[in-house]
Amino acid sequence: MVASTKTDPNLNTVEILHEGPEEYNNIWQKVRSIWSYVYDNYYEDFDYFHIGGDDLYLLVENLRLYLESDEIQAAQNGGLGLGLRSQTPLFLGRRFAEQGNMERIFNSGGSGY
Repeated sequence: MVASTKTDPNLNTVEILHEGPEEYNNIWQKVRSIWSYVYDNYYEDFDYFHIGGDDLYLLVENLRLYLESDEIQAAQNGGLGLGLRSQTPLFLGRRFAEQGNMERIFNSGGSGY
């Protein structure tokens, strides 16, 4: 599935509306709307979801092997089996602190998330 501003079955694109203007600086609203669409339409059908931009190169075989690793298999059930006291969603990616401010953490895009 490819999120777009237009639906085109030949390209497998889906129009996903979002709040705010159609511009790069509004990427958070675009991504939020994409995840909402994925949840509403595909949540029950797949174990994992990955989002990436048009400049992403992904080695699917490497991702598959990583997702099959003991570490991820143990973590995918919300942390059960890792000695964690509570279940938490599994996030694979990179989190950054805005200008080093640990009160303002965000998930980085770039290589996907």
